[in-house]
Amino acid sequence: MPAERWVRRADIAVEAVGEALYLVDDAGGRIHRLDPVGAAVWRLLERPVGAAEIAAVLAEAFPEAGRARIEGDVAALLRRLAEEGLVRPASEAG
Repeated sequence: MPAERWVRRADIAVEAVGEALYLVDDAGGRIHRLDPVGAAVWRLLERPVGAAEIAAVLAEAFPEAGRARIEGDVAALLRRLAEEGLVRPASEAG
């Protein structure tokens, strides 16, 4: 798992509806829905954090899921969030 640290964009509006979290990207004109686990990851991204650290937090909360699966899921989610421009490497966050 890459050692890159990630941080969410500060200008993304967030709305909680039920257990889901909706990210409103006015600049991109899109709304993104995160399930409860994705929402937990989003909250962790408030400060620079690495994928391994996120996976460790989730593995503690969901030990039955298995560390390898969690690491893969976290990597996929971070990749998707980065592709959508919602997170960026902390080194680029300025």
